Amino acid sequence: MVFGFLKGNPREAIFKATQASYDKHYNLARKQGIEPIQMGLFGALGSRYKLRRVFKNDLIHMVEIVPFVMMKEEDRVAALALYLLWFEMPQEVDESALSRWINEAFRDREDENAEDAYQFLVQSLPALQGSGILWLTWLNDVNTKRLAQDSLDAMDRK
Repeated sequence: MVFGFLKGNPREAIFKATQASYDKHYNLARKQGIEPIQMGLFGALGSRYKLRRVFKNDLIHMVEIVPFVMMKEEDRVAALALYLLWFEMPQEVDESALSRWINEAFRDREDENAEDAYQFLVQSLPALQGSGILWLTWLNDVNTKRLAQDSLDAMDRK
């Protein structure tokens, strides 16, 4: 476990570290005129993976943050922290609750950022075979079918 050196609650440590990393990357992106939500989430995910010595390419990282971009602002970082916690201590995570959160994000795409993130996922889906993106396995049947159909439709338009 990555947290052997920590004193106190490892779950709380992941949540605090995720929030701190998100805030750091979010603020850096704003200063540079870059979309801060994606960069905050991308940075928080990447920082955790770097700590765990998990290396994935940028496309996989960008796709992996999609449901968190699509979530309500007040839920994004907490949901990402829970997702990251699952990889290190799955017994500490209510997988059904996290799955519900992710499925609601797919159902309730309300703003331009959410729709852009979804369209990015739709375009990227063919390249994701064997990517190991866990949340894809948590999509319910409705969202899975919609995503597959939207991806097929996008390929037909090319």
